[in-house]
Amino acid sequence: MIETRMWDDNFFSELSTEEELLFIYFITSPVNALSGIYEIPLNTISLHTSIKREKILKIIKKFESLNKIFYING
Repeated sequence: MIETRMWDDNFFSELSTEEELLFIYFITSPVNALSGIYEIPLNTISLHTSIKREKILKIIKKFESLNKIFYING
């Protein structure tokens, strides 16, 4: 379930459209596990979101710097 109040969250409200899409994708991905830990290649993320790999990596680095998402070798 997605918490609808996220749209009013300070972090989320300052994201670009691609960053919002990627954040929502990470929490709703078809391979998402209850633990929040799962394996997914960048190519798959790109295929599902239509965001280029280079842009995905840039957004992931931003999320990591904010302690929101951690991505380690797929």
